[in-house]
Amino acid sequence: MKNLIIILLILLLPSLSYSQCLPGEQIVGTYTITWTATETNEDGSAITDLAGYRVHSGVEPGVYVDALDVGNVLSYNLDVCRYGPIYIAVTAYDFSGNESQKSNEVSKTIEPPPDTTIPGVPGSVTITTTVTTVTTIIIN
Repeated sequence: MKNLIIILLILLLPSLSYSQCLPGEQIVGTYTITWTATETNEDGSAITDLAGYRVHSGVEPGVYVDALDVGNVLSYNLDVCRYGPIYIAVTAYDFSGNESQKSNEVSKTIEPPPDTTIPGVPGSVTITTTVTTVTTIIIN
């Protein structure tokens, strides 16, 4: 019964989370990635030994630098510490270690917030005057 309770608690978790941030870096955003369950093997037969999914991510289309094993869930939160685009694809794998081809690629961009810093007040302003003397000579 104890194992059943643990399994139910795991199944009730809505999603897992991972941070690409290094210690001390500030999280600038979180991507929530979702996908539909794999129901068949590549040959069309019903999948009976699905072990989980891997989320592949990178900053260029088709170039993935991280492959995170997220287990057998259908949603995943990915914390990021930099602004700009991210490209994501998901693969499924079975208990034998076989891995599917990558899903369709999706991308999203976290834009930096607008700069709302008001410039400082200009320094001391002065004004000077120059007087020009005009002399008029009338000759008759």
